[in-house]
Amino acid sequence: MAIILKTLKASGGDYSLMSTWESEIPLGTLADNYTLECYNDWPDGLEDAVEIVARTTSATNNIIITCPESERFSEFSNPNEASFDGFKIITTDATPIKISSEYTVVEYVGTSNTSLNNNSVQLTTGNIKVRFCGVYGRGSTGALYIALASVGSVINRNVIYCDRAASNAEILINKKAHCVNNTLIALDLGKGLDVALNGGDVYNNVVIGGDGVDFDTGMDSYTTNASDRGVSAHASCVVTDVNSTDFADFANYNSHLSETSNLRGKGYNLIENGIALPPQYDIDGNELPLTGAWDIGAYQYVGGGLPVEDTHFIGELAVDNIMLGENQVNKVMIGETQVWP
Repeated sequence: MAIILKTLKASGGDYSLMSTWESEIPLGTLADNYTLECYNDWPDGLEDAVEIVARTTSATNNIIITCPESERFSEFSNPNEASFDGFKIITTDATPIKISSEYTVVEYVGTSNTSLNNNSVQLTTGNIKVRFCGVYGRGSTGALYIALASVGSVINRNVIYCDRAASNAEILINKKAHCVNNTLIALDLGKGLDVALNGGDVYNNVVIGGDGVDFDTGMDSYTTNASDRGVSAHASCVVTDVNSTDFADFANYNSHLSETSNLRGKGYNLIENGIALPPQYDIDGNELPLTGAWDIGAYQYVGGGLPVEDTHFIGELAVDNIMLGENQVNKVMIGETQVWP
């Protein structure tokens, strides 16, 4: 098995359109991993639409759309204007990324669709991973649509804005797809999160705005999700006092958690409970605690460092030897002052 790595750049890369790269991946059974590394070379976003058409793939032979670390999505600055950090693919009359091939992975990518008749990301088959992405959509069927056939797909730690999702939801999940630690902001109408038809495992998502959360009674698991609105079923699994102060700068679309956020330490720890769905880090690459509660949403809170105590010596420092590894330290200086021995 080889890794077929190609680059997507405005110039100087292997491709300048994602759709051209996809059309040149062999049809039939794939014997290799096909990876497209996307660069943020388009100030207003790459205008393109791609469908990853059905191929015979496996858990070891994937189709992967990703970004190098310096080009990755981090947060929105204005989703209505398709303005957010990192590489993004945008459309005004189509779904930017539609996935019809199993074992496809989309990560660290921004997508924006301003059409009222399309989604921003659409999954039509199973075993797909969409993670660490920024998604904005205005379509009547929501920003991210996960169809009936998407068994085993994992939607993990995305930040998703939806506007005018009048008939459905920001995320609509069907048939045992798994929705873990996403931040969902409904800017207008519709449900924030609609989990229907035996929707699988749903953990640690936060929904703000819209009509809240709708959980179907056939779900497998629905633990520690949060919303500022009510839910139509299973209200006991939802933190309901969410508001804009739970986020670092909600008015300016920064959905990192604030220091006082009610979402901190309220989530279900999937690692501690033996559930191996997502990677063990958040959208910013911060490692998740192995034990104890996680935070709810796409971001794990990271403060500004440990507090500095007012520590000083009174009298003599009663230490005979100070070792640095296997070497003995001769003296200790603070500025120009020797404090030991």
